[in-house]
Amino acid sequence: MRKLIILGIFFIALGVFSIFFIDKSLSCYFFEHDVLRGAFRIITDLGSFEWVFTFVTFFLILSYWVKSFRNYVFIVIVSLILADAASLWLKFLFGQARPILFLKHNIYGFYPFSLNDSYDALPSGHTLINASLSFSVYLKNKKVGYVLLVWSILVAISRLVLYKHYLSNVLISFGLAIFIALISQKLEQSYQKS
Repeated sequence: MRKLIILGIFFIALGVFSIFFIDKSLSCYFFEHDVLRGAFRIITDLGSFEWVFTFVTFFLILSYWVKSFRNYVFIVIVSLILADAASLWLKFLFGQARPILFLKHNIYGFYPFSLNDSYDALPSGHTLINASLSFSVYLKNKKVGYVLLVWSILVAISRLVLYKHYLSNVLISFGLAIFIALISQKLEQSYQKS
């Protein structure tokens, strides 16, 4: 657990570093180069909240018949709720302009408390939701967790390639996802004791 906490802090620190030194140039690179955008559009669509929610719902229905799935129900539901709530709240709080505003209008920075979708880059909701579920499952089953983490990384890359988010956004989202998974695990342990 301590290693995961250090990893979470590392991701967030690396994300803050990226805000100042990497974000703009990397976004310009992806804007100027076609890096398999078609394939990454499919990945980003499948990584959206709607598809993840649909998958989780299907998983919950299957858990009625597949007893081994029941071990994951609580932590999956809690991590999904926490990730979505954190994403919505932090997007509103930070109000970071999306890369497309920088690339087309040279608008970069933070505009807190904005309700405009163009100013909600931090955190990456796609990355936060997928990574939170991945780390939560990883805490219970490392093999399945690794597979889901690879998927989360692909979703994060898709958000960069399609210039929907900066590198800092996805790095910070991975850091936050670790803490959400750990909180979900603690809540599950508390629930099981009661």
